Amino acid sequence: MCPLLKSQGADSSGILSTGMLLNHAINVRPDLKFVPYLDTEKKIADQWGRERLHSFYIQLFNSDMITLQTSDSLWKATGCDYYLVNRLKNSFNIKSFDNSERKKIEIEAELWDCRTNEPVWRQVVNGVCPDGKLTDAQFVKDALSRVFKEIPELLPAYDNKNW
Repeated sequence: MCPLLKSQGADSSGILSTGMLLNHAINVRPDLKFVPYLDTEKKIADQWGRERLHSFYIQLFNSDMITLQTSDSLWKATGCDYYLVNRLKNSFNIKSFDNSERKKIEIEAELWDCRTNEPVWRQVVNGVCPDGKLTDAQFVKDALSRVFKEIPELLPAYDNKNW
């Protein structure tokens, strides 16, 4: 699993800690095996360096398909069969003139096959919190819950192997 990505790269604001994100994913989808992104980050950084890791996250955020599909050794360095990418595309806190607050979020998710360097599943989740009472972290966590629930149970391919 990839950290939550923003336009500048991996989320460093700490909206969701590594443990919280991983535990949440496991709780929502106990049928899937999630690898902490710190494990994959370490493998990539040890082999390619932190700068290349940051560049990889930027390419994932921007859906730079040509570069991503031709990065065989980088995908192998993840040590995963599949790599879940979550992009925080838009998020807003809107305060109106009457001091009411709303939140809006858009998360794009892709599941990449690390053997073929191809995305095998995509999903866009949009959410609105009309009263603004949720914290930012809880709002993002709820949106990611919807992403995790939408991941198909079977590999959408001809061989129908389990994830």
